[in-house]
Amino acid sequence: MKSLSPIKQRTFEFLDTQKIKKESFFLSTGINRSNFGGTHAKSEFGGDKIMKIITTYPNLNPAWLLTGKGDMLLSNMHIERENWIVSDEKFHSATHSHEELLRVGVRIDEVCWHYGTTHKALSQSVGISLSRLEKIIAGEQPAPKELLEKIARQFPGLDLGWLFCGWGRMFTQEPWHIRALAQYAIDKDVARYKDQKRLEEIENDIMTSRDEEQSEKEIDEQVAQYEKENPDLFTQPKVRKPKKNT
Repeated sequence: MKSLSPIKQRTFEFLDTQKIKKESFFLSTGINRSNFGGTHAKSEFGGDKIMKIITTYPNLNPAWLLTGKGDMLLSNMHIERENWIVSDEKFHSATHSHEELLRVGVRIDEVCWHYGTTHKALSQSVGISLSRLEKIIAGEQPAPKELLEKIARQFPGLDLGWLFCGWGRMFTQEPWHIRALAQYAIDKDVARYKDQKRLEEIENDIMTSRDEEQSEKEIDEQVAQYEKENPDLFTQPKVRKPKKNT
């Protein structure tokens, strides 16, 4: 390593750090092994070979490779700040706070609420056990990427940025089927309420009718019994005809 030029030495340092085999490096970049040996070892790479290295390993910091300054890897340079992706639009929930919706499990629960489905029905549709789904919703287990993709396919109109990361709106637009499902649920509840009230009215009518019939029957029986016990009250008195004067 000491006999190599600075760029070549840093190249091998990068390979060692990333646990990349030299054979794989030579095969991927097309650089000949002889460039690192003999009289070529101390000479620097030309621009074409440096470009091959940089394009083959995009996480390698070109500035570090050329000068040795800075971080070896681009991922450690923090080119952009944390939470760099932002949205002017936010989703407001009637059931969960904005802080709660930063958790993917809560967003899955929000999807169930909006589409009028249960955790059990969702677990069956995406092919996962109910107990595991509820653990994910509760934040006890991580949410697999494949699960979120299945949920996205089950419910068209969901914004993937929101589902995966909580960015922006819940829906890519206000899809007609969301309004239709909501209206259907409302109409169904109203119809169920009306049917229940009508059923109660019919039952009340039947019971009232039965009560009235029963009352009339009881009155007739009571009158008959009273007539039987007091025959004099209900016997028409005999009317005597007046005698003719003779």
